[in-house]
Amino acid sequence: MNYQLSEQARTDIKEIIRYTIAHFGEAHADEYADGLFYSFDLLIYNAPDF
Repeated sequence: MNYQLSEQARTDIKEIIRYTIAHFGEAHADEYADGLFYSFDLLIYNAPDF
């Protein structure tokens, strides 16, 4: 399964990552982004069939 983020969601995620890099460092931002996209995958693969 695939998902598609809206333009606003992509913009928001980029801003969150920039903020995280500026305040917590690149390594933390990478971990945060990985966790975020992992969560998206969990939602997609565990979504009920309607």
